[in-house]
Amino acid sequence: MVAVLFNYACHPTTLAWDNDLFSPDYVGAARDVVTSIYGVPALFMQGASGELGPRESYVGDTAIADRNGRQLGYAVASTIESLQPAGTTFVYQGLRKSGADLGIWADEPLSGDEILAAAALDAARIEVTIDLIDMPSVAELQDSLATCEDRVMQERLRRFIDKRRGVGDGATFDFPLWIWKLGNALVVAVPGEAYSALQIALREAFPGTPILVLGVTNGGVGYLPPQDRYTDETLYQVWQSPYAAGSLEAVTQAAERQIRSMV
Repeated sequence: MVAVLFNYACHPTTLAWDNDLFSPDYVGAARDVVTSIYGVPALFMQGASGELGPRESYVGDTAIADRNGRQLGYAVASTIESLQPAGTTFVYQGLRKSGADLGIWADEPLSGDEILAAAALDAARIEVTIDLIDMPSVAELQDSLATCEDRVMQERLRRFIDKRRGVGDGATFDFPLWIWKLGNALVVAVPGEAYSALQIALREAFPGTPILVLGVTNGGVGYLPPQDRYTDETLYQVWQSPYAAGSLEAVTQAAERQIRSMV
């Protein structure tokens, strides 16, 4: 074993305003657990967690962040321990007659073709054009900020300006996706914070293919909620997002098309 890559969809928001320490939140303890067991680097890959966070969150106690992380770390270890040895598959050998008929299974080496398939590498970067919500331009937002005296609104305007700059002053945005094929598995990465519906849809579309879905890749601006969530305009992920309703679905469809060309 050279390293462990593990993918989990959850905001690292155990800690909040009552904490004044630099912290990796739950991710640090999860990596520590995996590294201590296997003695190799552990790389955490943030999943599509736009609406997902820890059950215990927004606290000041770092012990809770560590406890959250240990739960994940031991779950990763449990998964690893359930895997067959590298280069093998678990094959039914037949029945053994005893007091009852016993099913016998054993590890057998993969075929040469299976080994080659497991070593295959491919990568693609694509873009899907999605609509933006109706927004003021950067210049208009800067004018509003210059005359604003409310500190809370000033901060929101600053964030709005950064968001507008991130997607440009147009009415659409060319949203990038990165897709890697690692043997029989796939990694699909998007910027920003997509809802978990993205990874659920891709895994349902390709049930025999392990798919790791990554969010906040190479930065990104805003959330990608499902279309039906846009009916609740008070929802933070909706009013904060620069992307119009239907954007998550467009990104999901583009990812599915690209995956079909690679598997």
